[in-house]
Amino acid sequence: MTEDDWDSVIKVHLNIGQSNYAAAKSGIASFSIVIACELSRIGVTVNAIAPRAQTRMTEGLREVSDGVGLRRDPEWIAALVTWLSSPAASDVTGRVFGEVWGFGCTIAEGWQHGPRAEASRDPAEVETSLRQALAATRYNQGIERDTWLMP
Repeated sequence: MTEDDWDSVIKVHLNIGQSNYAAAKSGIASFSIVIACELSRIGVTVNAIAPRAQTRMTEGLREVSDGVGLRRDPEWIAALVTWLSSPAASDVTGRVFGEVWGFGCTIAEGWQHGPRAEASRDPAEVETSLRQALAATRYNQGIERDTWLMP
């Protein structure tokens, strides 16, 4: 694929605002997980980190206290990266470490299969099974129904 081909797909499928940023970040996570699977056969480990640091992109977006600002120092992130690069982490691969900063980090558990709906070739029959599966499905972490659905 050429760079122009890549760019045209991104331009067509991503909207302005934060969707492009979120898609890029999820793309990195997905890419890391798939590459970890593909390269595990030759002993290569691949992980992704999503640091919460003070950068040129985040500077000035909102006021942060001195205590929080200190927790956004890249030194906190470097410790995790150093450990992941060491022989001690040779068994850690395909992981996405999120919110890496001076308050700790999380390890993503995303993209797992949830409740299953039965297949049907009849659109009228699909709804019954889908409604049951939807009722049993949790919302994505951090996206609570009342905070993002329009009335």
